[in-house]
Amino acid sequence: MLFRSEPHVPLDYTRPLVSIRGAAAFVSEYRPADYLVDGLMQKGFLYSLTSPTGTGKTSVALHLSHCVTTGQPFAGREVTQGSTLYCAGENPDDLRQRFIALCDDVGIKPAEMQIDFLTLMQHGGLLGAVDQIRERALQVEGGYRLIVVDTSAAFFDGDDENGNVQAGNYARRLRTLVDLPGHPCVVVPCHPTKRPAGQAECLPRGGGAFVAEVDGNFTLWPSGDPVELSWAGKLRGNTKFDAPLFELREVETRTVTDAKGRPVRTVLAKEVDSSVVAAAESAESDDLQRLLLAMAENPGARRLMTIAQAAGFLSHSGTEDARTKDQMRKRVTRRMEALIATKLVERSPLAKVEYRLTSKGEMEAARATGVQP
Repeated sequence: MLFRSEPHVPLDYTRPLVSIRGAAAFVSEYRPADYLVDGLMQKGFLYSLTSPTGTGKTSVALHLSHCVTTGQPFAGREVTQGSTLYCAGENPDDLRQRFIALCDDVGIKPAEMQIDFLTLMQHGGLLGAVDQIRERALQVEGGYRLIVVDTSAAFFDGDDENGNVQAGNYARRLRTLVDLPGHPCVVVPCHPTKRPAGQAECLPRGGGAFVAEVDGNFTLWPSGDPVELSWAGKLRGNTKFDAPLFELREVETRTVTDAKGRPVRTVLAKEVDSSVVAAAESAESDDLQRLLLAMAENPGARRLMTIAQAAGFLSHSGTEDARTKDQMRKRVTRRMEALIATKLVERSPLAKVEYRLTSKGEMEAARATGVQP
């Protein structure tokens, strides 16, 4: 692994343990906020990026890296252009596919991107790795502006990622990366402590001890079809911002193929503009109303796929291909969860795979049709 616990170093009592100085001297060391992403992410700060599996941590982190290295806006915000170091800890081959697909998608050659990739070659300590990174950063003009550590779990050096002491110490070792040449912003994609019930509970493993040591915990959370970039637990600086949305797109590239020469499909993140968001919200509202009316008009339709057929998402003949059925199942599942959250629908107490309208849902369906309940 890249990091391991450092040996205990005894205190040198011949040197001062603290610095005590007057107010004027103290405030003279103030350093104005210097943003990597304007109003969102600061240089010299350590952030976690937490989300459940499959909600785009790597895709968004790679998109951020592309924006920084090319000077393109991120989430509609100005960025400070510069070099990036991407620490690929989980699956370098998957990241290679995504990076090649990203370069194809934006029409740029990999060699034109100011980005270095760090992969694990052997076990090593933090100090040795930082020295190696520093040596490389000194060769890069301006040093690194962004360092991505993907993921926190892949580079964790202890034996209990949820242990408070180990998690806190690990976060402190990660913070040493902000002092490298370029004074980079460090972003660490993280897995949550558990399957969070909502965005506000999307905290990194290690819980309070890890969050206490970072400058902010950004989150990615499904918001309809796109995912939403927000924050939970802690964020130093601007805590009120319009949460940007990202579409997770399946793309195909012929630049890289599998062992049989077939094009590889992978997932990239794309920012969603406001007009698309409005259209998506309108489509979601239409979907919810279709489901409510279908359930009101077909009280015998209780199971998900039966309701989907009654609402017209799937044909009654079931002639759709497997991929279309799977996409519709996921779409209807998300909409049903939204209806449950607003207490218009509930799961049957006798069969959890069955759904029924609540009294509130019946009233809403009647209102939508103009019929008095």
